[in-house]
Amino acid sequence: RIIRGGGRVIILPEGMSSISGANQPCAIGSGHLLKSLKVPVLYTKIAGGYLTAPKFDLEDRPGRVDVQVGVLFTPEQLAAMTADEIQKALDERLYHDDYEWNKTARVKFAGKGRMARNMHQLLFWCPKCGGELCMASEGDRIYCRHCGNGASLNEYYDLLPEEGSVIPETPRVWFDMQREHIKKRVAEEGFELHEHVKLGTLPADGYLKDQATSVITGEGELRLDREGLHYEGTKDGEPFTFTIPSRQLPTYGMCTDVSRFYTFVDGKFCEFYPERESAELWMLATEELHRLNGGQWQDFPWKREE
Repeated sequence: RIIRGGGRVIILPEGMSSISGANQPCAIGSGHLLKSLKVPVLYTKIAGGYLTAPKFDLEDRPGRVDVQVGVLFTPEQLAAMTADEIQKALDERLYHDDYEWNKTARVKFAGKGRMARNMHQLLFWCPKCGGELCMASEGDRIYCRHCGNGASLNEYYDLLPEEGSVIPETPRVWFDMQREHIKKRVAEEGFELHEHVKLGTLPADGYLKDQATSVITGEGELRLDREGLHYEGTKDGEPFTFTIPSRQLPTYGMCTDVSRFYTFVDGKFCEFYPERESAELWMLATEELHRLNGGQWQDFPWKREE
């Protein structure tokens, strides 16, 4: 209706804020949408936005943000391309990595001595000993509680390894290596992830305050296996269970930081607060199980070809 009336529509094809500092593949169907609209498509790429507000820390870190705008597709280009070709082009042309950008831009972000605070919630895997949920972070330092592998993070987001440590080139590279580790884990026979969680839902009326994203209304056991996501527990004082098949669950949402995650059950918002600092482990395992089981939201084409 807006397009027919000569208006403009803004869409965010990734459909989520960046978790790692780089974007994920665009939402399935984006290519079909653009092809059907038959109008010029402009793009906006934001550099430095993630480093100003990384997913692992809610307190902003003032720095510089660069915005690039240009023509992505003309109507003639859209007409000549298939929907799949448009989808692939979106992934290729919109991909951006803030850490790679700052290798050249060299923008300093005001971290106030807390550059690595809560970073272990995002980077939970140790690249030296291979342990999971063994990382810790405080101030500008992230380290493994098991083997001592560690590094400091400066105001340019450079990872500076400590002597004898094994540290990836950037946090995004670390994140992708962590994903590969989880990808192998979920492919193992009998893989299962389970944890006691608190369940949050939205209030029937009124507003949430102080960065709250839900109200705790239950608790129970959350389990992820090759079949999908299972919950058995309570909600609003009553028994509550559900199963979401893996092919229907490509990922989760994270309203704020990496402390909790949500999905929708029968159209209702359900947020999970795990006992451990394991929200990112749940997210990666769920995404890779969805892809392993033939779900539609696959990884970038160039990564699938590697």
